[in-house]
Amino acid sequence: MMRRIVAVTVSMLVCMNWLSISHGCTVFYASNDKVALGGNNEDWHIPLTKLWFVPATAETHGVAYVTFSNHLAVQGGMNDQGLFFDFLAVKPLEVARSLDFERWNGHPLKIIMQRCATVDEAVRMFETHPRGFLKRCNVFLGDAKGNSAIIEGAAVRQKTGRFQVATNLRPSIVPHKKVTCRRYHIAHKMLADASEFDVPLFRRICSAVHQEGNNSTLYSTIYDLKHQVIYLYHFHNFENVVVLDLKKELAKGERILEMPDLFPPTFVFEQFQRTHNGK
Repeated sequence: MMRRIVAVTVSMLVCMNWLSISHGCTVFYASNDKVALGGNNEDWHIPLTKLWFVPATAETHGVAYVTFSNHLAVQGGMNDQGLFFDFLAVKPLEVARSLDFERWNGHPLKIIMQRCATVDEAVRMFETHPRGFLKRCNVFLGDAKGNSAIIEGAAVRQKTGRFQVATNLRPSIVPHKKVTCRRYHIAHKMLADASEFDVPLFRRICSAVHQEGNNSTLYSTIYDLKHQVIYLYHFHNFENVVVLDLKKELAKGERILEMPDLFPPTFVFEQFQRTHNGK
């Protein structure tokens, strides 16, 4: 039981950058008859980023997680059914408890990714399990079927149009017209103006909303959910991309990769690493 508590706590600490809430992440999703894409900029100050591949079993889906220094701290990822997720830090808000809920038998998002293939399946699980761990963060979900949703501690906001964007706010409290976050509005406009959705567009959006400074964009992920392909960019360098076919990667067995090792070295990241206690 203690290991489960520690695992959930570590992951929540990573997603909850409450010391600088305005410098959080950007997550977005878009779909049409041809594509379903998820995009994410992970903005924080810990340079020790990793990829963790967990193959499927007879009872669970295979998953690729993006994590920080401790592999328990899963921050986002995609499974072999084309479901992706990512955490977003938000201002604290108490979550009501209910004795009617089933208890999570482990890390909530690991359970979701291992057991669910669609957003609808994940939402149903959230509706029957406690969401106290979402006191200081939201979860964004998107799938290969064309659906996405933002899960809050006390609300769910599902996609109603062609796309959905999330930054560090609760959409149940701050509707679109009242959002002041520039990252949100830049990403929203680029998606609204797009005649089609593709990976190059998502790369441009990630670039347009990336951050630098103490809370930099450590990595960016674009998930092709219909084909289970991950496009990975490191430390807001959008010239170099690592393309990962999830099925091929999972076939290699469970393993953890150091994200910086997958890319050519850059001076700016080495400087950031030295000043932020990286190795």
